[in-house]
Order: sequence, then C-alpha cells, then structure tokens
Amino acid sequence: MRQSLERALSAKRESRRVAFKQSFDIKDVVAIANAGGGVILFESGVAIDRDAIREFGLEFEILDAVKDGKPVVALTIGEAQTPIVLDGVVYVRHGARSEPADTDDLADIIDRRVKLVRRGFLNAVRRVVRGGEALSTEVRETDSPAATPIRVVDDPRVAAFRLVDYDKTHPYRQKELLAAFRERVPDRQINQFDLLSVRHVHHVDTHPEFAHQSMFGTRQYSQKFLDWLVEQAQKDPLFFSSARTEYGRTRLGT
Repeated sequence: MRQSLERALSAKRESRRVAFKQSFDIKDVVAIANAGGGVILFESGVAIDRDAIREFGLEFEILDAVKDGKPVVALTIGEAQTPIVLDGVVYVRHGARSEPADTDDLADIIDRRVKLVRRGFLNAVRRVVRGGEALSTEVRETDSPAATPIRVVDDPRVAAFRLVDYDKTHPYRQKELLAAFRERVPDRQINQFDLLSVRHVHHVDTHPEFAHQSMFGTRQYSQKFLDWLVEQAQKDPLFFSSARTEYGRTRLGT
C-alpha cells in the first residue's frame, strides 16, 4: 500500500487506481477495490466513514500526507477478493470515473482473481519441490483409478509435468479475436453474431485446440483458431453468410 500511496502523491491526474475527491463516497471506494486497489486523496478535514468500508471486509489505511505542498488525507484501499456489489451494482473505475461494470470489466476482475490463486498454487508447488522432503519422493496413487502417479525429482533429464497457461495458449477473447481477424482480413468486417454462428455450425467449442472456457472467466480462443478463421474466409467468400444462414435454420428448427 505504501507504494500505491507514493504513486498517488506524485500523480498529476486521476486514473483507474488514483482518485482526488472533496468528499467521501463509498461508491468510489468500492470501484477502486474492484479495480485492484488504489488510493483516494481527500482535502484535509474530510470525514471518512470507516464503518462503511469495514462492512465490505476491505483492507484500508488512512494517513495524513502532503501533496503539492498542501495537506491531504490519503485513503489506501486493498483489492477486493470477490467483486463487491453496492446497491445492486458492481462499480469499477473507467479512467477517472467510478461507473457500473460491463461484461469485460467483470471478466477482468475474475481473471485477476484466478491468476492470483494460480500464482499462489504455483508458489506452493515450488516450495514443495525445493524442500528436501520433496526430492526423490514418490507420490502415492489416490483412490481414483484415473490418477497418474508421478515422481518429484531434482533431475533435469526427466519429463516435466506443467500446468497449461491458457492465457498463452488461447490469448484471444471475443473482442480481441474480432479485432485480430479484421486486421488480417480488412475487407471482411465480421461481428459477434458471425462468430457465434461459426462456433455453433462448426462445433468450435468442442475443439480444445480452438477454444477454452475457464471456470470463472470468458471464453478464450487460440492462435490456431484465428488462423483457421482467416483461412476459411480467404477460401470461401460465403463462409460467414453460410454459417449465419445455417445457424438461423437451427434456431428456428427448420
């Protein structure tokens, strides 16, 4: 939090994680927490409702500071562990404004949490592997008949088992995929419905090398799928219109 405070005190303008306010509004606190945490700077003497912040279980700190030679009150806010809903709305920061979240904002919140959990898991694995008890220790089979026993060893010659990082293997979400396609095929302007039609007609979601649906995030697509889309569009000028027609018939049951 100290590093966040230093950035806020040197900031020239508001941003996603820095706000300058003349009065306290819990909406701004929630928005910054949902955005990953940050700092709100108030004019000296502004009353801060500590109980309202504690109600959401947020980590926070209130400090007296000086910005541009003037005394201020700094409220540092930790990241929300799960999206906070205030009066039925999930607020986030859009630049310098606290506004209701859209679908992409919610996906970003969930993705940040998934990455944090994944990072903690990988750190725990590293600690186990580096520990003396883990070296050359055989992992017993579980009660599951599908379980695969492995041996954890300190030997670079043995085969490695790694977690799949879908952010690398499937780097595109829908908006990013459409933008990448338009960049490669500028004369074919496809939209979300075109992609939806192709997914259903060609059963894209059943091909893990093309698409991946995480437990909490939005669907992600691979470079291989983008290449396939581009290839189909270049081979067949009617590829997307045919997919739309076929998908329309399927929805109507004809």
